[in-house]
Amino acid sequence: MITYPNPNSSVRNVHLGWVEDWDDWTRIFLISLSADPAIGPPEPGIQPEQSPFHPNDRKPQIRREIAVRMGQQRFKFLVLKRYGPCCAICGIDVPQLLDAAHIVPKEKGGTDDPRNGLVLCALHHRAFDAKFIAIAPADTKVHIMKIGLDRAKLNITRANLKHLVAEPHVDALAMRWKLCADSDTCTAACDPKSGDSLNSTII
Repeated sequence: MITYPNPNSSVRNVHLGWVEDWDDWTRIFLISLSADPAIGPPEPGIQPEQSPFHPNDRKPQIRREIAVRMGQQRFKFLVLKRYGPCCAICGIDVPQLLDAAHIVPKEKGGTDDPRNGLVLCALHHRAFDAKFIAIAPADTKVHIMKIGLDRAKLNITRANLKHLVAEPHVDALAMRWKLCADSDTCTAACDPKSGDSLNSTII
């Protein structure tokens, strides 16, 4: 694999890369840069849904001037492969505008398991991180958690996540719901135990 140190560089860096996984739907590859072959995709018949889910991850973060997340590109690849290349909240399918969002945030120990992720566009990723919107764990309904906002202002077109080919893990949604309910930015009352919203706006 050949990379550029910076956009205007006349020097090229050459790396040994291994195709670790691929996805025909999103037309993307996961390439590992290492001296040894990467572990390939799961064998046919192995269902990731059957593996234990742990919403928290204790892997250390590398810190320089900013926090560098280990495996962030791998996480994005796996989330896109799991849910497909479109925003779960509005359906936009422009790849350059799509992010892989952690449901349980990394700063709260969230895992890079794709079941702890959602494909969101840049707008809805920011709204999700700001806790303006939340997903009820009981039925995956989209709730607006900040009074004064509505679906038109936030361009929300999906009522829930039932349209997705796969859903996030309920434990991740439940943990995120509680984090949102406990947040100072949440101005809509929520019941963190049942996953019901008491006066938030239900889409």
